[in-house]
Amino acid sequence: MNEKRIEVGQIVGVHGIAGEVKIQHWCDDASAFLNLKKVWFNGDWHQLISPRQHKNVILCKLEGITDRNAAEAARMCILEAERAQLPPLPEGRYFICDLVGLRVITDEGRELGRLSDVFETGSNQVYEVISPEKKKYYLPAIESVLLNTDIEAGVLTVHLLEGLIDE
Repeated sequence: MNEKRIEVGQIVGVHGIAGEVKIQHWCDDASAFLNLKKVWFNGDWHQLISPRQHKNVILCKLEGITDRNAAEAARMCILEAERAQLPPLPEGRYFICDLVGLRVITDEGRELGRLSDVFETGSNQVYEVISPEKKKYYLPAIESVLLNTDIEAGVLTVHLLEGLIDE
């Protein structure tokens, strides 16, 4: 992952015979993806041509993909976009790639480990934290647990609700 690029989706299928692809976008709002001009995959930039939302995917042509066979070959490719192409996030919202790797400490000063992944559960996100001993903790990304996110310092401060983690 390049610091200036962010993963924004994945080609998950093809549409028709003219080389259109189905993209599962990873943006909170599909309009953020629809406003992109180009994406990076397979070592090069590709212009988005006529992107449109269809149900829960984005359909579009990508520069350089001209037929179904080329579209099939691109299936499962991860798409990246320049950070500058994406709209600014609201206060208190972060790109997942900026959260992964943060040191996680409790409001009592205890070092839990490093944030290793973020899962979507439908009701809220869940943060996976791996301790230095390789123990995994799963924390709900809710206001009463997440107290402070300091990207610059590389630290996420959390409050452990009673019964949240086993000891």
